[in-house]
Order: sequence, then C-alpha cells, then structure tokens
Amino acid sequence: MLVDGSCLGPHEMGTQVTTLALVAALAARGDVAEVGVALEHDIPGYARSVLTLPKVRAERVPPVDYLAFAGADVAHRPFQPDAHFDLAAYRKAARRVVVSILDLIAYHVGSYHPSNAAWLGYRRIIRDTSAAVDAVVTISDDVRSIVELERLPIDPERLFSVPYGTEHLSGDEAARIPGELVDRGFAAEEFLLCLGTNYSHKNRDLAVRVHEELRRRGHDLALVLAGPSVPYGSSRTSEALAIGTGAGPVVLPGVATEGRNWLLRHAAVVLYPTSAEGFGLVPYEAARFGTPTVQVGFGPLREVAGHLPVEAADWRPERIADAVESLLRDPDLARRQVEASLAAGAGYSWDDTAEGLVRMYRTVLALPAR
Repeated sequence: MLVDGSCLGPHEMGTQVTTLALVAALAARGDVAEVGVALEHDIPGYARSVLTLPKVRAERVPPVDYLAFAGADVAHRPFQPDAHFDLAAYRKAARRVVVSILDLIAYHVGSYHPSNAAWLGYRRIIRDTSAAVDAVVTISDDVRSIVELERLPIDPERLFSVPYGTEHLSGDEAARIPGELVDRGFAAEEFLLCLGTNYSHKNRDLAVRVHEELRRRGHDLALVLAGPSVPYGSSRTSEALAIGTGAGPVVLPGVATEGRNWLLRHAAVVLYPTSAEGFGLVPYEAARFGTPTVQVGFGPLREVAGHLPVEAADWRPERIADAVESLLRDPDLARRQVEASLAAGAGYSWDDTAEGLVRMYRTVLALPAR
C-alpha cells in the first residue's frame, strides 16, 4: 500500500486523525505487507507513534515523486484531490490509484475559494479525477448518495462506501490545559466547547448565539471556540456580530493534541452545530472523554448515531439551547447521552474500515486499470 500522507503537517485536525487511524488499521492486518506513507513534511510529533510502526514506512519525498514506493499494489489518497494531485505520478508507483471523497462541501460552496475561477477549477479537478482514477471511496452512505446526485463521472462498479471508525481515541490519552487558557486565568470555570475550523457550515456563530441565550437564561458558562481560522468562507464576521453585551467566547486558533484532549474531557457540553458533514467524528471523540454532545440529527450524523436521547430540533439558537439546558440540569440524562453515542460508535471500528478498504482494493485490482 502507498498512502498519501501530504496532509500530515504541523496541525492535527480531522483529516490528520483519520489518515493516521487508517494507516494503523491497515498496518495491523496480516494480508497487508507494508504501508508506505508519502510525506511532504518531517514526521510531526502527533504522528510519530503510528508512522514508526513496524510495517509502516514513512518517507519525506519530493512533490509528486512517489518512486521511493514503486511497486505498490494500490496508492490511496484518503482525502480530497486538489490542484496538487498528480495521477500520473501515482501511476508510476502503483498498479491502481484510489481517492477518497470526504464530502462535496467545497464543491458546492463557492465562497470557500479565493475566486470564481478557483472554485470552478476545483470542481473540474473533482470531476476529472473521479473519471480517471481506478476507484472512488466515500466515508458514509450519505456522501455516496450526494456523489451520485451530482452525477460525477464514476462507473458504479468503481464507487464504494466505506465508513470511518470512531474508536481512535480511548479517553485515557494525556491531557493538558491549553496555555492560553491559563494565561487568561481560566481554571475551574464551567464551559461549552465548539471544536473545529470556522468554515461557515460549522456554524460557530450559532454556537455564540446559543451561548448568549444560555447566559440570558441564567447559566454562568464560558464558551471556547477551538480550531484554526480559514482564509475563505469563514464565520468570523458572523461570530463577531453574534456577541452581545456579555463576555464573548474564548477563541483558541491553535490547540495541540493534549490541549484538545483536555478541552474534550472538561467541557460541560460539546456544541456541534454543523449543518454539513461527511461523517462527523466530534461527538464520538467527546463521548470517549465522558462528555455529551448536542447536535441536529441530519445526513451522516443521523446515519451513524441514529436517534440520541437529546437532539436539537433544528438550528435555531433557542432549540439548541433547550437541548444543552436539559443536559446541564440532568446529569443522568447527560450520562445516557454519552452512552448512546458510544453505543452508536461501537458499530463503526477502524478494523472494519480497513477490512472494507482491503476488500475494495482487491475488487479494484481485479478490474482493468483505467
């Protein structure tokens, strides 16, 4: 196997977490001889434990030069193709080439790109790559259905749905309070957490409005927004407009792995007001640390989690605040919310993901190369 590890840079977010979980699960299989990982950067600290496993060979390679891994059966880019994706370079190293489509959010939303031309170029890359690779794999049935609705040029026999696993965190990981919180005198304060980038579909401005509503109802809570800012299509302006006369949120644009773990472990409730996802891992990560999440059930969140004890009826701040308030007032209900998330996530393991992918790789190897 050759896995594209170019996403493994200095910051650990969802793509990095899932890529490493995938590499570890593949390397654990007896029918996988080696997992080569092509890097653009030196091995970051958060990735070292996975990229130094016995059957993993991680190497920093020149851009679009994968000859160090020549002879691979399958090359897999486990995230979106973009302008840097070079299919010809992969073909020199592997018999078959597979790409993952995590979602079509940036395909649909023009404001996530610096210009109209860049957006149309990105859409063209997605279409052309889908037509040219040996297979496309989605991370949920919901994403597969969206790909089919978009009529992307993929032969049905070359389109696969292989869901993610959810147990990459155990809840026992090392945790440390982020230094910026210490600098602000933040210690035993009760807080809500909204984790992720500030892309507009993540609705961090809605988290601010929910916080404002809960404070209006008498809840003395802080709000922590943790995650990097994006250059295009962010909710920065909407977040600023949502802040009332009270204390605004604490914004942590860069949180290390141990800091993320601390936030997930100590938050009263995790807010997950997203309105577009490919899978949605945050609720399962929070549950591993014993923390309940409030979300609106839709798409892949409904597909994976089913119906939880507590859900927001819709994306109105008042409805999300109602759901959060019910968890704050009833510890037993909060515990059942965590248990329900863990039970739902138990049906989605990384071993199952690796099994599904290897089965897909063998199917693709049996088909003619594109």
